Amino acid sequence: MSRKWLVSVSIVGHLAVGVGLFASGIWKLEKLESDHRMAGIGIMVPNLASGGGQQDLPEHKFVKKEKTEKKVVKDVQWDKRIDPEDKPKQIASTEGEDGDGEGPGKGKGKGPGDNIDGEPEGEPCAIPPCTGVGKLPEPPKPPDPPKTVNLPPRTMQALRISGDTQIHPSRVLKTQIIADGKSQIIGTLKVCIQPTGSIASVTLLNSTKYNEYDQQLLEAARRWHYRPYTVNGVATGACSAVSFVYSIK
Repeated sequence: MSRKWLVSVSIVGHLAVGVGLFASGIWKLEKLESDHRMAGIGIMVPNLASGGGQQDLPEHKFVKKEKTEKKVVKDVQWDKRIDPEDKPKQIASTEGEDGDGEGPGKGKGKGPGDNIDGEPEGEPCAIPPCTGVGKLPEPPKPPDPPKTVNLPPRTMQALRISGDTQIHPSRVLKTQIIADGKSQIIGTLKVCIQPTGSIASVTLLNSTKYNEYDQQLLEAARRWHYRPYTVNGVATGACSAVSFVYSIK
């Protein structure tokens, strides 16, 4: 309330000063207009010639000084101080409100009667999810892993880089073989390697007829190491038969 009172007093004071200046200007203007002087121009009278009369003299003429008008601005306007609270509040909106509207146009959209391809006259989607998007292309199938190939025993033997191949039966088993009247025994294993060259599996194809010696052969073959076998530059698994022949002389 005190702020509005100060603003009102300020406005009244400015108006009073303006009226005083306006009245002072009018008073000075009237004083200038009343203070005019008559200026006379005298003409020297020549000596009268003989026979001359008073009527021959030229008449005295008085020239009135022209009055110079001064422009006085009577319409004095004073800037009115506007309180920030009196300014009209501008309501601006940068975002429009949502509303309903109609208009011509073409487009596609989802709807209860559309099929998965978004066709307005398509069959309704009965199996969710129904996204209104056409069928996505199937991802490419990964290449089939290289098939395990069967190698000749000599080729498989050339790939072996480590592992014991001289496997002898125990003394007890050797005595038993001699007692059985056999001079040699033969056993065959199936050895498969991974693409990295490590052992994948070892199985017994033909037994030596001595279980103890068969287990010795299987355990020894599982500790072998091979170089990777490649087909067209791609490493692949491989299998081969490995035979053991033990002779007693």
